[in-house]
Order: sequence, then C-alpha cells, then structure tokens
Amino acid sequence: DLAGQRLRGEGFVEFDQVHVGQRQAADGFRRAAWERIAQIPYGQTLAYGQLAAEAGRPRAARAAGTLCSEVRVPLFLPVHRVTRADGSTGEPDPRHAVRRMLIDHERAVLTGGPSPWA
Repeated sequence: DLAGQRLRGEGFVEFDQVHVGQRQAADGFRRAAWERIAQIPYGQTLAYGQLAAEAGRPRAARAAGTLCSEVRVPLFLPVHRVTRADGSTGEPDPRHAVRRMLIDHERAVLTGGPSPWA
C-alpha cells in the first residue's frame, strides 16, 4: 500500500496515487492538469480556462474546476491557486474563503505585507 511504500523509502507517491486516497489511473488530461497545478508558483494563481488549455483541452475549464474540487489532499497539490478567470475563488462559502485566505497569505509572505492570519 501507499503508506508502506513511504515507510520503506520507495520514493514519492505519484499524483495519480493520491487522488481520493487510493490508486487511480490518471488520464492524460488529469495528469497534465495535476502536473501544471504543481508548477504554479507560490503566491500566484492560474485560471481554470488557462489550466485546461495548458493541459491540452482548451475548452474544458469546467472539467478543470471539477478536477480541482476532487483533490482530497490539497496539502500536496496547491489547487487553491487555481481560480476563476476574474481571480475569484468561487461561490462564497467557507471552503472558498479558506482558499482566498491561503492565496492572500502567500502573497503577503512574498511582499512582506500583513497575513490574513496575523
């Protein structure tokens, strides 16, 4: 199992093994999107449409959003950095408020400004 691999030092778990806590094959779009999300620099964001285009499906912004919402361990994959085209994180609810605070915190760390948690 994955935990056993980690304990035995068999290297890092692949993105497609972390999805929903179980091994699951990643199709080309999913894998490309996960790899692109992992490359988003700290404090920066990428729009769903841009993510979809860079992952090879330029008309799949909604699919990119769904993919981000399915990541159950965002600690390992910074899906909070993927936003709507207007820079918003989505509908006002606690989950989106936390995403906005994470983005604001990252930007504050980079600029020396006040963190939302300060």
